[in-house]
Amino acid sequence: MRSALVLSATLLAACATSADRAAEVRHAVSAGDADRALRLANRWGARSDDPLAHLERGALLEAAGEPRPAAQAFAAALEGEWLPPWAEVDAFARQIYGVTPAPYRPTATESMAAAALELLAQVRAGDLAGAERTAQVFTRLRNRLYRAEPRGEHVAFGSLLAGLVMEARGRDDAALAYYREVVQVRDLVALWRPMDALRGAPPADLLAQPLAWEPLEEEGGPAVAPGEVLVLVKVGRAPGRRLSRVPIEAAWARAEPLLDLDPEVNAESLRAQGVTEIVVPDLAPAGVRWQQPTLTIDRKAIRLELVSDLTREVLDEHGQALPRMLAAAIERAVCGQGRLFLERPDLRSWATLPAQVYVARLELPAGLHQVEVQVPGPKGVARRADGVRVPEGGLVVTDLTVL
Repeated sequence: MRSALVLSATLLAACATSADRAAEVRHAVSAGDADRALRLANRWGARSDDPLAHLERGALLEAAGEPRPAAQAFAAALEGEWLPPWAEVDAFARQIYGVTPAPYRPTATESMAAAALELLAQVRAGDLAGAERTAQVFTRLRNRLYRAEPRGEHVAFGSLLAGLVMEARGRDDAALAYYREVVQVRDLVALWRPMDALRGAPPADLLAQPLAWEPLEEEGGPAVAPGEVLVLVKVGRAPGRRLSRVPIEAAWARAEPLLDLDPEVNAESLRAQGVTEIVVPDLAPAGVRWQQPTLTIDRKAIRLELVSDLTREVLDEHGQALPRMLAAAIERAVCGQGRLFLERPDLRSWATLPAQVYVARLELPAGLHQVEVQVPGPKGVARRADGVRVPEGGLVVTDLTVL
């Protein structure tokens, strides 16, 4: 008996450590100390194979302009299993209310976003071969999720980046297929020109971004061919988990179709036994509520378009999973699981998952250009800037992050 108690205490400590490390990273990001958050995530990732450590580390490395280690971190995070919102009730019971701490299982949206951000990091690092392989991983994840929820919006910026990779690799049909995935949910003006070019059609009269810069010309020589720039702007943080208490009657009503219990068990009988409410993870806004970002290139205003609203996707996914979480808690309560575990569900989530992703794509003269994004917030305007060298006849990708 003593050894069993010692083992239980050790497992609880391990779970608390993982949750505590996640909370430390979240608090550092909320305080605006990205450097400290990255140090904490690096230390956590070096000591653990927890997928959540790799997710936090990858997002922070990418925001710090370190694409190669960011891609490695996201790849590590994707090695484990993910938890779809339609999983069996028992899977949620083990994950959310497990007596034995389970390794973190990213949600479907988190897994797809990790693949998309790995794509971005690989493109930034110039690893197009690796990006093509990651695009296949993203597609497998998306297809599995889309079969279950065909009308949903599933991390469209990942499809955009996969299309960009295929375009660069000369696989025009695959690029068009990915871009069509995007325009099914977001009719981006930024994709009009590249999709016309891939189809071999003449450009539309209304171009995605009118060329506001005159082409550079060399003395005594032909005009220098313009290039293209694609700018991704990641803003804010998606909602995180918090405790919520649901009256037993309301919880029973939501969970009843999923329950497999004795017919004599119902909300009234549970209340008579002292189960008056169910403690379940809910979602709460995370960090600063940023407003619409603005983009300038060489001090000229450029149109930014929303390509992915990850906040909405996380909320929708949670809404699908909530009845299963409630059913898991009710079944554990009926089976006599200790109150300690039922009142302390797993509240871990990806704290640095972006809330929204915006995009702009346009032609520019070859050469160096200054890209700046401004994001108004309650305490002022956050600014991020980057010097971008546009290659002659080529395309460069840059991303700016405001957490």
